[in-house]
Amino acid sequence: GGITNFAGALASGGLGSTSAFGQFDGADLVAALGSGSSSHHKGPPEPPKDRSTLATMRVIRRNLVYAVGMPPNIATEENLRKPEYFGQYGKISKIVINRNHNPGDPRRASASAYVTFAHKEDTLACILALDGFYHDGRNVRASYGTSKYCSAFIKNVRCNNPDCTYLHHMGDAEDTFTKQEIQAGYVTSGRDVLARQQQIMAQQAAAVFGNSGNGNSRRKVGGGGPSSTGKASSGPIFPPPTFDEPLPRKARAQSAILQQRAHQSAALAHHHAVAHSAMGGANAPSAASIVAGIGTTPAAPPAPHTTLTPLTSLKRAGSMPLPGKAAAGAVAGAAA
Repeated sequence: GGITNFAGALASGGLGSTSAFGQFDGADLVAALGSGSSSHHKGPPEPPKDRSTLATMRVIRRNLVYAVGMPPNIATEENLRKPEYFGQYGKISKIVINRNHNPGDPRRASASAYVTFAHKEDTLACILALDGFYHDGRNVRASYGTSKYCSAFIKNVRCNNPDCTYLHHMGDAEDTFTKQEIQAGYVTSGRDVLARQQQIMAQQAAAVFGNSGNGNSRRKVGGGGPSSTGKASSGPIFPPPTFDEPLPRKARAQSAILQQRAHQSAALAHHHAVAHSAMGGANAPSAASIVAGIGTTPAAPPAPHTTLTPLTSLKRAGSMPLPGKAAAGAVAGAAA
């Protein structure tokens, strides 16, 4: 197949994971991911003049989970679609399974799977819940799947392989990275998307609730994933998705209205200042009136500000320690 992933191929240690993440409306997710799909574009980006540079680029597939290190005895499509496994995270469009047979030592045999979800937020939920989970004594790793450009597309000629799974059009700039960036692991771990989600949710809550604390999101576990299109399991084998429920739609609409009013107030204040300057300062308020706030234009409320702290590796509840765990972002093998 033409889909490849480098960070997910780590044998042990590495990315770190957390099962808690912010989830929000699909429109916000599209904005956070940088448009996400061609339906939000007038057309795909134009290829560079020198297409040879595309040979070292990889494009993240935001609907694709790449999971490695699974025991071979569970690796059937019918089984992995069950709510106890991937079915609990959201609606699944496709599953492709690869088996790594090791005749020398059957205990080292493993299976990997490419799982395509219908909703991007469910893909992220799966990655954050599953990566670093131990099952049957094996460390399961999960990350975004990536793809590379078809050699025919790079040469600007027609691809004659009807089953080619490589890219034949430009991917979004926000999802395109070098092999070295993919190897570092961060962009395929989902943590960059998580950080942007948390920032957007915090800004929305601050705009609606201020510092009253009423904007605290509710933590939810399971429930068929963020999109609610999965099948909740009463006895999950893979860890269930854990996420923060988004602000109610009414509150998000209120947030947008408040932010729009803030921009209008700032623009009006700027207009008054320009007009006053053009009049040469006539009828300017006195220092005393300024101090008292008389005859002055109310200042626009400050824009909500959020400081993101670096995401660090967290210990997974119930997970076994990794002896000799490599530093986050380390790569075991060379990128293809």
